[in-house]
Amino acid sequence: LSQTNAKIACDSLAMGIYGKLFTWMVSRVNDSLGASEGRFIGILDIFGFEIFDNNSFEQLCINYANEKLQQLFNKTTFKEEEQLYQAEGVPYTHIDFIDNQPVLNLVEKAPKGILPCLDDECLLPEGSDKKFMNKIEDNHAGTRYFVVDDKRRFKNLLSFEINHYAGVVKYDASEFMTKNLDTVFPDMYAAMDNSENKLLKTIFDNSNQRIKTLSHQFRGQLKTLMKTLYTTESRFIRCIKPNEGMSPNKFVSANCIEQLRYSGVFEAVEIRRTGYPFRYPHKRFCYRYSCINPNHKYQSDPEDYVAYAKEILSVAKPDFSGVQIGKTMCLYRANEYKLLKLLRNLALETLIPRGQSVIRGGLVRNYKRVLDEAELKIEDAIVEGNNIESLSAAIEHSKNCFAKQQTALFDYKPRNLPVALKMQEELENLLDMEQEMKSLSETSDPDSVYEKLKAIDEKLESALAKHESDEENAPSDFYGRKAYRAPKLTGTQEELHQKIKELILQCVLGLLDKEVVASIEALDRVRIVAALERADELKHDTEDIQNARALLAEFEELDAAADKAVKCVSKTMMKEVMENAGRLKQDNEILQKVQQMLDLDERDFVQAEYERAIEVKDDERKIHREIRLMQYKYDSVDHGKYKVERLGHVRSREDYAKASFMTKFFGKEALMQSMFEHSKKPIPTSLTLCDTEEKMQADGAEVTPEMKQKVKQFKTEAKNNFKAVLQYLGDKKIADPNVAASDILRRGLSAYKSGDNDMLREIYIQVIKQLTNNPTRNPADSSQDPRSASADSGTSYQNGLVLLAMMMSTFPASTLPYEPDEKKEATFDDVVVLWLIDNVFGADRPKYISALHNTKYSEKQKSPQDPQVLRNHFAETKGKFEIDVEADSGPAEGNFELYL
Repeated sequence: LSQTNAKIACDSLAMGIYGKLFTWMVSRVNDSLGASEGRFIGILDIFGFEIFDNNSFEQLCINYANEKLQQLFNKTTFKEEEQLYQAEGVPYTHIDFIDNQPVLNLVEKAPKGILPCLDDECLLPEGSDKKFMNKIEDNHAGTRYFVVDDKRRFKNLLSFEINHYAGVVKYDASEFMTKNLDTVFPDMYAAMDNSENKLLKTIFDNSNQRIKTLSHQFRGQLKTLMKTLYTTESRFIRCIKPNEGMSPNKFVSANCIEQLRYSGVFEAVEIRRTGYPFRYPHKRFCYRYSCINPNHKYQSDPEDYVAYAKEILSVAKPDFSGVQIGKTMCLYRANEYKLLKLLRNLALETLIPRGQSVIRGGLVRNYKRVLDEAELKIEDAIVEGNNIESLSAAIEHSKNCFAKQQTALFDYKPRNLPVALKMQEELENLLDMEQEMKSLSETSDPDSVYEKLKAIDEKLESALAKHESDEENAPSDFYGRKAYRAPKLTGTQEELHQKIKELILQCVLGLLDKEVVASIEALDRVRIVAALERADELKHDTEDIQNARALLAEFEELDAAADKAVKCVSKTMMKEVMENAGRLKQDNEILQKVQQMLDLDERDFVQAEYERAIEVKDDERKIHREIRLMQYKYDSVDHGKYKVERLGHVRSREDYAKASFMTKFFGKEALMQSMFEHSKKPIPTSLTLCDTEEKMQADGAEVTPEMKQKVKQFKTEAKNNFKAVLQYLGDKKIADPNVAASDILRRGLSAYKSGDNDMLREIYIQVIKQLTNNPTRNPADSSQDPRSASADSGTSYQNGLVLLAMMMSTFPASTLPYEPDEKKEATFDDVVVLWLIDNVFGADRPKYISALHNTKYSEKQKSPQDPQVLRNHFAETKGKFEIDVEADSGPAEGNFELYL
């Protein structure tokens, strides 16, 4: 080959490989999508009409394909539409449209069509593009759709124009023959057939080497495509090129209108507008629209669909004269369609629910009938109780008796199906146990299989007990049927069970097991111990023996718990012990002691707790119980015996009156009366006797100057303190009452730290004196919070209560310990608390007592707090050491070791 021909052959082979590879890929895709037989939905997407500056063989093929598709569009839209109207005999308006058949004849019709002429020229040895151009010019010169330049031959031009439906296109015929020829020659097929690439060998089928032109292949493929398209119901999507520059968001109106006009869209819209786009066969029309007259009874023959359709339209209230009754169908336009659709929808709103109710009712009634039958069969099998074949058959019938449509709509099952399924499972278990019992009952040496005999007996007994319990506890439905019913043993199973029990009793171990069970049932500790010792000798162990060991361990745990409860003196633990003792039917010395302690009255039990806490040095619990005993003491003693003036350390009224130089002015009786009542005047001396003064008054006492000086200092401090009391209560003016309160608190805290009970007693009695018969007291003071007023705005009585609260929050009434024994002499702490109980009412009284306890048992303060802070915080006072009377009074969580 020459260099030029070799290059052409190489290019042809590359083009051949590309083309065959593309064909092979399309075939593979089609195979993967499955067979195309039967109905299908296809999408055809092709290039649009192409008009370039230089249009060649490729553009001619594409435009030729577009012409064929345009013809399909015309036929579907115009020709078939008019043919339908003519066949139905209905009036219509003829629409003129562009018929492109002459253009198709120009391109494809043999022997003078452009593409047939090109194929003929390609087969001639001396064929050329120029000769091809001359032939088609001779064949089509002067026709309307084929145009060439009159001076083409003189100018040696190879171009022609075709007047397509979309416009005139000028084609350059040069290289038409080169592009049309398939120059993949036989020796190239042979080379590909010998290739090592399996794909190349596959796509180049050497058995068919007949050379075909590209136009011949193209026309064949297009013919096959059009044949398929003509068998379908086609729908069209027109793509409009908005501008020549392919720019976005730019529409050139002239271009768009020209494309719509050339593609026949305007004519298609017109024929749809003037024609009848909506049509139904007579039968379907009647079925669809007979419902638009819901209250009308049709007189026409239901099989005469033409008359039936006419009656539907004539009876309807709207005017349907625009509907055309054709020979085979009813045709109408959009207005009639909308109106018919509206009437039909309105009618269906009533008809569909009515039809649905009938259908649903029928389905439900049939389902209910089948459901009842299934339930009855299951119930018969359940009542029988021990026939697994009958029960299984009833269950299987209940699963298969419903139609698929019913099971899709309803999810109801026979109500007794769960009972049947449970019974079926349990009957299968009983059958398994029956086989095992049958095997064991045939043994000649029961002792060798004792464990197995015992196990199967226990297994069956347990199963029967569970069945009975489940049935007894199962809920019942409205009809009294249990949600669970126990299966029954067959006669064979009962006989085998009895045989197993007899074999067990024949064994030595069986007798031992019987004794173990009896001792457990009797809760007899002695018999249990003896039985367990015998079991250890025989090295015998069963579940009952393990239960006996567990029960014995429970007895021992009960004794240990009782001992712990007694040592801890815990009523909660004791009650729990006695409850378990009653359950286990046990009684022994330690349990009797527990009961004796529970029989104590409340005060004696608290006393026992108190003494035990002292014994084990549990200070926390000792304080709790001591406070509780003090409460009992205050509830039982005669409050009248513990008045302030009756205390042994209180100065006599006569002695008090003698100390005042005012006696000669106001009289002795008046001063004596005011000693323990509110007064705005200073006191002439202390209200109480200090220890030194009491010693000095004893008969035969030796009085030293130091003793006199000490008594004088005590009286001076007492009078100074009372002055501060008057100032804080407002009975005597002072710029800042809190200064007076601080003085009192400092003096009291100092006395508390130094152990000066004389001064503590004096301070508390002075405040109690000022609160007694205080003229500013009124009933509201018993229920209102006295701290609601400030020290300079409250009454004398209110301020006195506040001062008492601050004192109790800072220092106690005495450094001596509480004395819970009510038989012993009362302490000054008792006097103060009893005075609070008798004189302070409302919700605040417990806070005063709690504050006193907190101060008594807490660590001593280093210095008194600010009075205003104490005043504000008193409302939040809570007892740090009291406990709930109803709560368990046992040891605290971390203190149990002290008692054990």
